[in-house]
Amino acid sequence: MSWSLKPNVFHSWIFETNFFTIEECNRIVDTSLKLQLNAGKIGAEQDGVLHEKVRKNSVGWLNDGNYDWIYRRMVDGVEGINKKYWNFDLDFIEDLQFTVYDKLNDHYDYHIDMNMDSEMGPYRKLSFSIQLSNPNDYEGSELQINTGGPIYNTVPKEQGTLVAFPSFIMHKVTPLTRGKRYSLVAWIHGPNWK
Repeated sequence: MSWSLKPNVFHSWIFETNFFTIEECNRIVDTSLKLQLNAGKIGAEQDGVLHEKVRKNSVGWLNDGNYDWIYRRMVDGVEGINKKYWNFDLDFIEDLQFTVYDKLNDHYDYHIDMNMDSEMGPYRKLSFSIQLSNPNDYEGSELQINTGGPIYNTVPKEQGTLVAFPSFIMHKVTPLTRGKRYSLVAWIHGPNWK
């Protein structure tokens, strides 16, 4: 029998401020508001279900060449963040989701992002959320991450901040009480966990 003296530090979430500049955030919002926005669904978007008690917001997908510069920044950021904090085996990034909370009580209740069905293909392993709005433009709509038990941490809201966490971490967005909040959400896939 052996006992390791190396600490096992697990980061349930991290954040980086100024991942995008304020000007870049505004550019992403202006461009993304021209997308077709649909009600957010529970489950895979193509065959997910509407369930406003759990999720009430709108989403659009950044899936054409106008967004290449955002994907380049995300891929570079993901590689560095993953290597520094988790070192997960990763393969690809899903289409980026532009998320809009702009109606009273828009929210997304407790959930995880990781797909549990191996028939869906590779697993979501890392989740990212980027704050595109000025925090003075809204109230409520706070991203909160579970760090164990009943404790939820409210993440920083500075415009341009990136928050990352393993996709199996429970999180939620509290109800919007005023204004509009925009975010960019990404999921990174990899092979089955070992």
